[in-house]
Amino acid sequence: MKPNELECPLCARNNECAVVSGQKVSDCWCHQQSFPIQSGFSHLGINDHQCLCQSCVKQMNKVEENRSQTQSQFKCK
Repeated sequence: MKPNELECPLCARNNECAVVSGQKVSDCWCHQQSFPIQSGFSHLGINDHQCLCQSCVKQMNKVEENRSQTQSQFKCK
């Protein structure tokens, strides 16, 4: 079964993808957003053709930021 292109694969809310809605890719919210390291998506079952919603991306960025801060505190000298 093909995933719903307008649905975030993590939370099932509308991902507000401009491209799927027939607009230009440059009009999509994702072009102004930074994304967490993509390699972290594979264990979530997300592929390159599925769009997350803004809320999930923000939450993932927050987790990634916290992880980076924690790792920098425990560097061996």
